[in-house]
Amino acid sequence: MSKKIYAILCLLVALSGPARGQRATAPAIMPTLPPETPASLEFVPNKGQWPAAVRYAAAVPGGHLCLEPGGLHYILLQHVEHPQPWKGGTAGPAATSAGGIAAAVAGPAGAIRGHQLRVRFVGADTTTSLTPAEATGEVRNYLHGSDATQWASAVPSYRQVRYQAPWPGIATRFYENATQHLEYDFEVAAGADAGRVQLRYEGATRLTLSADGQLHVGTTVGSLTELAPHAYQLDPATGSRRAVACRYRLNTAEARVSFELGAYDHSRPLVIDPTVVFSTYSGAKGSNWGFTATYDAAGNLYSGGIVLDDMLALPSYPTTPGAFQTSFSGVIDIALIKYNPAVNGPAARVWATYLGGNRDDFPSSLVVNARNELLLLGSTSSTNFPTTDGAVQRGFAGGSR
Repeated sequence: MSKKIYAILCLLVALSGPARGQRATAPAIMPTLPPETPASLEFVPNKGQWPAAVRYAAAVPGGHLCLEPGGLHYILLQHVEHPQPWKGGTAGPAATSAGGIAAAVAGPAGAIRGHQLRVRFVGADTTTSLTPAEATGEVRNYLHGSDATQWASAVPSYRQVRYQAPWPGIATRFYENATQHLEYDFEVAAGADAGRVQLRYEGATRLTLSADGQLHVGTTVGSLTELAPHAYQLDPATGSRRAVACRYRLNTAEARVSFELGAYDHSRPLVIDPTVVFSTYSGAKGSNWGFTATYDAAGNLYSGGIVLDDMLALPSYPTTPGAFQTSFSGVIDIALIKYNPAVNGPAARVWATYLGGNRDDFPSSLVVNARNELLLLGSTSSTNFPTTDGAVQRGFAGGSR
């Protein structure tokens, strides 16, 4: 029989005062949390919460994008319509308990298919630095397990990341474009050799070019499309873009992609500009649900829910390109988010905290006390749930459902 313990957790993390110097009027009744904003690509640096190879990671439709020295990779997960029995589903009374929810989410076998697709920068300098830009202002806290030395707190996030010089005179910048798709630019300096830019796709089930110049990349859990690339140079007099003919060149035998360019002025910088579309993946960027919410005297809002497919939830980080199988069973963590209702869009999120251990963890209710401290009431089955010095009980004492 599985065991769990109920606990009250007092989180003393950045709850004092409204966000970004803006004060909102305290509502007379419990407010509605802001709706999920359209997909927003946010690059989060690795401060020890993920395997060392990952320098930055971002949630993308169907999984995660990881930036690392010498290239990038996608961890893509099978799209499953998880039932939500706590919202009046048909799974029966047992499913409304923590254990029932875990079983309903994971499914009978708890197995989830995944695929790792790796894109290597061929011949690149793997020591080049990765530099973020355009901070979002939001921070994240990753409190996973009982070893505080493995926690990561106040982790920032950014709108873009730039590889400074993977090839001589060439930088690579990753960001989200105006249509909310992943875009990356190869910025070729004057006199640099654009022919050095080559990408090798490892783990793809197929690589094909369509008649309209798009690159289609297959995996065992879906496909992604890289739109026909554009290239341009800026007119030195007007600052306007002058298009340069550009198309993919595919070497199927080596799973290698490069760019075929038309005539251009080599004495001026050039930008090569592909766009990635996750064509057959769900638009959702995370399997997470809200359970409870509250507000403070300044009108800031707090939500408490569960998250199922953060990279923390992967029991084993896939290191080999291709298909893999994982499970969400036993890795349901608590997600706490603070919102400033005086701000619209993704900037409304002030911070997010993910906490949990080696088993299932669920929030039940939230309240902000007179000292402006957020209190979380919930349950855990984890034997290594994160606690701090001075906690009433730091170890799992057992118990039954």
